[in-house]
Parts: sequence; structure tokens; C-alpha cells
Amino acid sequence: MAAFTVMLFSMPVASMAQQGIQGEKGEQGEQGIRGKKGRRGKRGTDGTDGTDGATGATGRTGTTGATGRTGATGATGARGATGATGRTGATGATGARGATGATGARGATGATGAKGATGATGATGAKGDTGATGATGATGARGERGLKGVEGDRGQQGIQGLTGPQGDTANIDAYVDEINALRRTQSVLQGDMYHAVAAAMAASAIPAVSGRGTGVGVGLSSYRGGEAVAVGVRHNAGRHSMSFSGIIDGSGKASAAAGYLFTFGGK
Repeated sequence: MAAFTVMLFSMPVASMAQQGIQGEKGEQGEQGIRGKKGRRGKRGTDGTDGTDGATGATGRTGTTGATGRTGATGATGARGATGATGRTGATGATGARGATGATGARGATGATGAKGATGATGATGAKGDTGATGATGATGARGERGLKGVEGDRGQQGIQGLTGPQGDTANIDAYVDEINALRRTQSVLQGDMYHAVAAAMAASAIPAVSGRGTGVGVGLSSYRGGEAVAVGVRHNAGRHSMSFSGIIDGSGKASAAAGYLFTFGGK
């Protein structure tokens, strides 16, 4: 039991590279007292085999001797040779990404490319149709009455003339009749003028033909009491354009108008 104890405490020393000197063995403990031997059973009489006698009881085990003292620890052995190189460790985790490098210097400007060839000229577009004649604008509003002029200085009274001969009172009525006749003539002429203006407006109000072809139109107008209606024919043959109009005014008088247009240039 003492030897087992010495080996148990010597094991840490043996784990070193070289085992140190073994310490002295401890003294053996005293042996315990041996138990008394049981009495032998009596032998049976010869003859038929008698039954075996009962086995005597086993004597009690003596008490275990005290454990010997542990020997002193031996001196540390010399340092063992360097062990073989250990296996390569596992690869370490990938390191953090480094900072972005500074921007490189700007490259030199490339040479200018050659000029591309000029594209072909596109075809000339077709000539558009002649636009319709616009309607005559309305008569502008009458202007405001001018300011009254400054009254001039009163002239000096003239010298009284000589008394004239006595007039012929018999011709006064004839003068009045003549003046009235002039006024009636003026009124008729003024009415004819208003009808003439209305007739011109009615003829110009008939729209022109859009594109090639022939068209018939009607125009109406009124100017200061004068009225007129016009019927017209318009014809467009490309370079050649013609128009014919017949007009009747409010007094029952008829009139007519015709026109021709030749277009230069274009298609």
C-alpha cells in the first residue's frame, strides 16, 4: 500500500521530458493479526457416506496496517529535447477590407474623331393649298368728338354797307325747291353708296376653294342700313384660279364681279 502511494505522487514528475531520481521507499506497515482458525468438524463414521459437516465460520480479517510516509520529491530532471513541430493551425478568418485607394490621375483627352459625311438632302415638300380669303373686318367704332375750339376774339364792327336795291321776291320759292331737290339727290346717292359697300362686303365674304376644285358659295352683309346678298363660284386649277360673283343689294339693283389669278413659282 505504501509503494502504491509513492507511485501515485511520482506520476506528475514522470510526465516531464526525463524522469527524476526515484525517492526512497517508505517503511512497510505492520501486518495485521491473523484471525483464529476455525475448529475442524468431527469425522463421521465409516460406512455410507454421511452428510458433510458444516463448514466452519471464516475468521475475521485483521486490521490494515498504517500507511507509510510519502518519500521526499526527487530532484527535477534535465530539460528534455524539443518536441516535434505541431501541425499547422487552421487558416485564420479573412481580414477586414482595406480602405479605397486614392483616385488615379485623369487620362489624356483622346483625339477628335473624323467628321461624318453630310447626309443627303431631303426631298422638297409639296406646296400647301392656298388659304381661304379672310372675312372683311367689322367697321371700327366712331371716334370721340373733338374738343370745342377756343372762341376767337370778336371782330370790330364793320362799317354799315350801303342799302342794296330791293330784291326780286318772286324767285324765292324756286330757290327753295332747288335746295330740296339737291337734298333728295344727296340722300339717294348716300343710300346707293351704302348699298355698294354692302355689295362689296357680301362678295368678299364668299370663301375661297381649299385645294384644287370648284366650289359655290353665298355671302351676306349689312352696312349702315344698306344690305346685299352675293352668290359666287370659285375655281382653283393649281396655278390658275378664277372667281365669279353676282350681287343684289337692298334697293333691288344687281351687279356682278369676276377675277382671275395666275400663280408664279412653286409647284
